[in-house]
Amino acid sequence: MTEHAPTHAHAAFLSLLPRLRTHARVRFRHLNWSDREEAVADTVAYGFASFLRLTARGKHPAAFPAVFAHFVARAVANGRSVVRRLSARDVTAGYRKGRAAVHRLEGPAPGGGWWRDAAPDRRGRVADQAAFNLDFPAWLATLPAVKRTVAELLARGHGTGEAAGATGLSAGRVSQLRRELADSWVDFHAGF
Repeated sequence: MTEHAPTHAHAAFLSLLPRLRTHARVRFRHLNWSDREEAVADTVAYGFASFLRLTARGKHPAAFPAVFAHFVARAVANGRSVVRRLSARDVTAGYRKGRAAVHRLEGPAPGGGWWRDAAPDRRGRVADQAAFNLDFPAWLATLPAVKRTVAELLARGHGTGEAAGATGLSAGRVSQLRRELADSWVDFHAGF
């Protein structure tokens, strides 16, 4: 293997490398040793790719090494990488970006009923959410015990098979009950 002299761009990036590594080590100091070294390596790789993109646009990141190191380390901490892309459609994307929280649905929610956590849309109006918080438990109270149990299991995100196993019903019957429960919910609201 022959060694090549670094180009001007490589030499300019090499001048940023100590600051970039130091900033990454500080930024990822809470990680264990192997994860920290992986994060530092990701920061160097992402930094080089960013450096090339910026110089191609006529920018000079070497003029501001601390700022460059800060933004590159922050980008890597937020999941940016040269080799792996983040998909916004990924189930865990919101969690990784800090926009979603994970709560257990087995026990009651801190502010009251578990159904508040099972509600699918957090972007709804406050009045709609308040109506749901009042209507859902009232609707559950109108159901026979088996249907209420199935409704609760399905609302918590359990599948047809899990609900069938928990209630002793067949999966086909749980599927039929799902449709009946949906119709019952609509009928419950038609009375208002």
